[in-house]
Amino acid sequence: MPSFDFGALLPYYTEFKTGGLLACAYASGAISCAAAYLSCRYFNSALAFERVAAFCFLASGVLWLAPLLPLFDKKYLDFQLAVLVLAALPASKLIHGLSWGRACAVWAPFAATQFGTYLYLAKYF
Repeated sequence: MPSFDFGALLPYYTEFKTGGLLACAYASGAISCAAAYLSCRYFNSALAFERVAAFCFLASGVLWLAPLLPLFDKKYLDFQLAVLVLAALPASKLIHGLSWGRACAVWAPFAATQFGTYLYLAKYF
């Protein structure tokens, strides 16, 4: 099946792609924010909602917009995105100043919801 060049049909195709990735980043950031905050409350972490929300939305934005960067190779994109998700764990520990266990309480729901959103979009879109 030959590929179709959407850039010839739609002059702002790259902006549409960027908008779609921003929408995915926002949706998955909101879901991961709720999940991570509930996890923090369950494990009696002292993190406030705004700190959890800032981490989830910023990390989600980096994760979903990273494929637009030229240094990301399309062949290894899934591996590179998995490394970014794993890099969010030490970033969470460093940013919040938590122990590894408490940092996992923020990171695990974040990683699970990002992975779930990615699988959902891969299956249905």
